[in-house]
Amino acid sequence: MALYNGHTAMKSYSPDVPLESMALDMQEKNIPTEDNKFDELTLAIGARCHARCQLEFEFAKECNLVMKPLSMLGNRLNSVGVDGSNWEKFEKDVLVPICAPIRECTRKVQANAFVLGTFGIIVRCLNCYEKLKDSVCFYNHSILIEMYARFRRRVLRGNQ
Repeated sequence: MALYNGHTAMKSYSPDVPLESMALDMQEKNIPTEDNKFDELTLAIGARCHARCQLEFEFAKECNLVMKPLSMLGNRLNSVGVDGSNWEKFEKDVLVPICAPIRECTRKVQANAFVLGTFGIIVRCLNCYEKLKDSVCFYNHSILIEMYARFRRRVLRGNQ
């Protein structure tokens, strides 16, 4: 899943319908549906978003990147030969946590790092961490994490 979604995220495309935004908005507003196929689609979109977020965070950690807003990450990806040109278009759709305890740090953590709460990893703002300041990423997007958990339960149940 992560490899497939990472591959898709690297391709340059512009969707006509912002499905991820719509699915997350429906979940946040708790809009009920009576269509099982639509529910499956919503869960699949959440899982795709989760996988992409995880992949982007792992890439940033592996390359020792200071975490920055998506537009700056796109420049970094281009410099190492990865096409990140379309990421900026989705910046409004990406919920980014902010380094909470340090008032002077206004840097946003790139690319949905909050999903790492699912994996029990303490996410820190690397900008402050490198300066030996006590900082921690505080934003947990529980709706996205729950969507992924429901999708995973449904997939595992179907494969048993």
